[in-house]
Amino acid sequence: MENENRHDQLLRWSLIENAFAQGQGGALLNGLAVLCVAWLHKSMTGDWLAIPWLLAMLAAVVVRVATLRLGERTFAARSLNFMERLFWMPLAAVSVLWALLPFQLRPDISTGEVLVLALIHFGLAGRAASVLAPVLWSARFYIACLLLPGALLFVALPLPGSAVLGGLTMCYLATMLSAHCWARKTLLAARRSLIENQGLLGEARRQQEVVESLNRDLVAARDALTSQNAGLERMVAERTAKVRLASAAIENIAAGVIVTDAEGLIVEANPAFCAMTGMSPVSIVGQPIGTLNPADHDPLAVEAMWGELRRLGHWSGEVWSRKADGGLFLERRSIDAVRDADGKVTHYVFAVTDITESQEKDERIRFLAFHDALTGLPNRFLLEDRLRHGIEMARRDREQLGLMFLDLDQFKSVNDSLGHQVGDMLLVEVAQRVKSLVRQSDTVARLGGDEFVVLVRGLQNGRVCATLARKIIEAISEPIQVLSHRINIGTSVGVAVFPDDGSDGTTLMKNADVAMYAAKAAGRGVYRFFEPAMSEAARLRLELETALRHALAHGELSLHYQPKVGATNGEIVGYEALLRWHNAERGAIQPSQFIPVAEDCGLIGELGRWTLREAC
Repeated sequence: MENENRHDQLLRWSLIENAFAQGQGGALLNGLAVLCVAWLHKSMTGDWLAIPWLLAMLAAVVVRVATLRLGERTFAARSLNFMERLFWMPLAAVSVLWALLPFQLRPDISTGEVLVLALIHFGLAGRAASVLAPVLWSARFYIACLLLPGALLFVALPLPGSAVLGGLTMCYLATMLSAHCWARKTLLAARRSLIENQGLLGEARRQQEVVESLNRDLVAARDALTSQNAGLERMVAERTAKVRLASAAIENIAAGVIVTDAEGLIVEANPAFCAMTGMSPVSIVGQPIGTLNPADHDPLAVEAMWGELRRLGHWSGEVWSRKADGGLFLERRSIDAVRDADGKVTHYVFAVTDITESQEKDERIRFLAFHDALTGLPNRFLLEDRLRHGIEMARRDREQLGLMFLDLDQFKSVNDSLGHQVGDMLLVEVAQRVKSLVRQSDTVARLGGDEFVVLVRGLQNGRVCATLARKIIEAISEPIQVLSHRINIGTSVGVAVFPDDGSDGTTLMKNADVAMYAAKAAGRGVYRFFEPAMSEAARLRLELETALRHALAHGELSLHYQPKVGATNGEIVGYEALLRWHNAERGAIQPSQFIPVAEDCGLIGELGRWTLREAC
């Protein structure tokens, strides 16, 4: 506790000394700023500033300069509290007078004077953010007095852009307070480091004196130890053999091993650890074990680890550590305390295993469980979870939620003609285009094949999905360059809106899918919102698809041959095979009805092969 108090006292002395050293320039700058403000007001209005304020400010600046010089000359002879008061009291007076300045200029201040006054105050505040880093509240009070009254004045003035200037001043105030906080933290860290280094240097000198005293004692005891030399040599030989055995084991073990002293300074590191981190033994021996901690480590977690280690003599767990090149790796660490005959801890042994690769594999597996492996988009599982959560949030906030089903037009023909590699690259590009059009709060998912889903949250009116649907259709219709191929495709979009088109995720998904098929039926490259009548159309389409599959399997299809006659001689030059379907229940079904269904459900290829077999 005494060391901590002494350390704090030294830090406070260091800070106030630094404050006095840097303060004179700021005080003179304040005086110059006062004269500039007075001259500016005189030149623009023809009147001087309020004489009491001007005299008070000049007097405060003079007093501040005098106290700063007095403090530098009598620094060592005064108490710490006195020096701190001697610094901040004149500064507080100057701050209050700056705060009163805007009220002296209102209401007849001009736009030009406002801007110049703002620049002067901004400059003083900017310099104070760094120069006044040694002090805390007095510096922040000074910055606030410079900027806050001015901001209020700017907002209240009936001048063009005054509200904007007031807002910018408030933002600048926040920035300067943050800058002062950062500058103070940096200064505190530097001063603490300097004090600690000075303390370490003093400790080193004391240790040197102790060593010299011990050397003298050793010289005096040399004769007494001569008689025990033979026994000690045998003991040393035995211990040397044990050390060599332990060293050989540590040198050849696959796991990394570090040995530290009781204070946590590294005294040994085996080759496996050096290979693991890229650090050489020369660079790491003598360094504190905390050198391995990453820059953003949690100090509380490190303290908890050391607390358990001192209490129980053992600790094990997983921590992130730093490599020589600055990279990080995840290690499984086990630490054991080594005690002497009296039970006092002399060393700690760290056993380290690099488990980064295993961790990355686990994270990859977890990622693939909820994301599409090709595009990286959320898959059906993650989409259903987000849809369920989105419905809960929309119901709570009384908002709407849009669900958009996308199905690429003619993707199968691209896949069949150009190959799966081109098809996969095309899907990746489509995913990127769609993702670039939505907000970060929205979700773009791939269900499989060429089907995508867009979940749009936080809507006041679900009909705004129409705008997004148009953008998506336009973006996908733009030509896509894949390898040497320039591909043109389109998409059909179906939209369902919560709660109008369904109160749960399953219903919304089904209705958006129905709306998407309605868009395809309308000519492709369009979007459709779900309507109740579409459910009946979807049912009829499904029945037609089922009947078509039955027709292929049970011979309900037939070919009609239409002759092709030459226009010049009237002779038959060939025949055109026309596919016809006669259903036992529906009767004759026109090709315009069943051909689009065959294209959508993947039967068009089988129909083509059947036609060729029958015709040939």
